[in-house]
Amino acid sequence: MAPPQKSLDELSKSGQRQRRFQEREREAKKKKDDYVIYLETEFDVIVTDNCTLWERNEQLLAENSNLKIENETIHSRLVQTAAESKRAKLEVGELRKEFEHLQEELKKLRLQLDGNDEYFCKRLNKLKRHKKGTLE
Repeated sequence: MAPPQKSLDELSKSGQRQRRFQEREREAKKKKDDYVIYLETEFDVIVTDNCTLWERNEQLLAENSNLKIENETIHSRLVQTAAESKRAKLEVGELRKEFEHLQEELKKLRLQLDGNDEYFCKRLNKLKRHKKGTLE
């Protein structure tokens, strides 16, 4: 038996079906390709954003490192200044004691000078009286 023969009408319908199927397949492939391109673009954007974030992170790490160094420098200056301040306070205390000692010395010298003044005034008066007595 021979296979049943299709009429021309049926053949043309199946050709149309085949063409429609191929057309739909092409549209689906195009949509798929467009979607793949979209995903690749999105992926590129994400990778670029990620690289940008990594670069910014590296910058921030470098800034953080610089700030730590600056902080340590300021801290060491602060410690040094505190030590200098402490030494200065000790020096001021020593100078104050020395000043008080010198004031005491000055008082003693003034008292001695006052005593010498009295002695020399008495002596001068005696000499004046003696001179007056010799002249008369």
